[in-house]
Amino acid sequence: MNNRLNIAIGTLVQFITISILGVPHAFISIISTCQSDHSNCISNMVVSLIFFILTVIWFGFIAIIGFSTQEKRSWKIALFLIGCEFANIGVALTINLPGETNIFDKFISIVDAILSILVIYLASKVIFAKGGRIVKKNYLRKIFK
Repeated sequence: MNNRLNIAIGTLVQFITISILGVPHAFISIISTCQSDHSNCISNMVVSLIFFILTVIWFGFIAIIGFSTQEKRSWKIALFLIGCEFANIGVALTINLPGETNIFDKFISIVDAILSILVIYLASKVIFAKGGRIVKKNYLRKIFK
């Protein structure tokens, strides 16, 4: 991402990435449970499907907030987006990462945290610009004037 305001793109990339990585995560969970405990296979399949749908809804909601932040340049919406992303980081690093058993699930948690940090960085630009245009400051021009 370049130095412009690309919050909508950042949240859309986060939505697509986590949604795509969520499919193999759900399959791994279902297969591992069905191999070890046949009686809980169907119930785990339903829970994994519900969890996947809720994850897609949550990241879709964040993508909508990101698009709204970019279009309206509102520092209040940007602050709400930053709060949602800090919630993502909290869940990914304190609940998911230590609790996951395989390396793929840990990878998903780390990718989620990195993308959340990227979106926080982009949304913080709106707050620092106080809702105005975000421009790249040229410090050399100030020195030579």
